[in-house]
Amino acid sequence: MKKSFAQEYAMLTPTNQKLFRSELMTNFNWTTPQSFYNFIRGNRNTSNADLEYVKSRFVFYFRIQKDTGRFYLPEYTKEKQHENAY
Repeated sequence: MKKSFAQEYAMLTPTNQKLFRSELMTNFNWTTPQSFYNFIRGNRNTSNADLEYVKSRFVFYFRIQKDTGRFYLPEYTKEKQHENAY
């Protein structure tokens, strides 16, 4: 299965991008940044377990960004969008 995470990765702050990239490169045993970017762009086949792991790391970094007042994606911080809240 191929899945692109380019949009999510672009929403991370530069510091969090570097930490995220470093963490994935270490855990997947990639030796070049190009391997990481091929994965993020969706150019590699991945298992469901790998996709869930990557999503969990995005949740971690977007929660940090939310807590520090930076931009985050609500779907990665488990916030519910309430329509007709009143």
